[in-house]
Amino acid sequence: MNILALDLGTSSVRGLVLDSDSRPLPDALARRKVDLAIGDDGTGTLSGPGYLACLIECLDELADAGHLHDVDLVAISAQWHSVLPLDDHGTPLGPVLTWLDTRPAPVGGTAGPGDPDGFHQRTGCWWHRSYWSMRVPWLRAQSGSSIARFVGLPEYVLGELLDAAPMSVSQASGTGLLDLRTLRWDEEALTLAGARPGDLPELGELDWHGRLRPELARRWPQLAQARWSPPVGDGGASNVGSGCVDPSRAAVTVGTSA
Repeated sequence: MNILALDLGTSSVRGLVLDSDSRPLPDALARRKVDLAIGDDGTGTLSGPGYLACLIECLDELADAGHLHDVDLVAISAQWHSVLPLDDHGTPLGPVLTWLDTRPAPVGGTAGPGDPDGFHQRTGCWWHRSYWSMRVPWLRAQSGSSIARFVGLPEYVLGELLDAAPMSVSQASGTGLLDLRTLRWDEEALTLAGARPGDLPELGELDWHGRLRPELARRWPQLAQARWSPPVGDGGASNVGSGCVDPSRAAVTVGTSA
């Protein structure tokens, strides 16, 4: 059994095939740089369709080189905090706001959570421009179209490839809307975001696994039976990569933003 590891990063999309002992196979790496739009006003966005095209190119490259043989599992790390507005047909209504985008600000005189410390204890996040509690109402105020729902970048691209693409608990924890105790959307956070559960991605079960859509299973027959695991936020995945996988170890990340 081999493993296809996908990294849905901010600057690139990468695919790497590993053997059953998690050792990379020789030359089984595909990478595509993505175009990140950055502006002096705080803009930090990506094109959803463009990003999807980069991922498809990586899969095509690995398939054409014969590297997807015996892949049984697809494991995914993905950027946290991204948000993308969609219309009724699932078509993007604008670019993907990445974690880099600092433009979101409170709208409509919202004062934030009644008990900021209690809010932080429940969600693990503050009421801040990085999180959907502030990003969703700001996007609604900026949009000239009627937004049907919001997804993160992983849910968008995987929703185009798989039979279903619910939001993983790991990705949901980066929205600032998840009650970490109940693993359900937090009521106060939803109120701050001006959102209902139906406006947000469906939350996936912890043991969820996806499968390729039939038409894409014909394109990549090597992956037809492969299980796709729920995406893990890249910050959490970096702990695994450093060997911090049980309570006996602690990991410190020296990263771009923290």
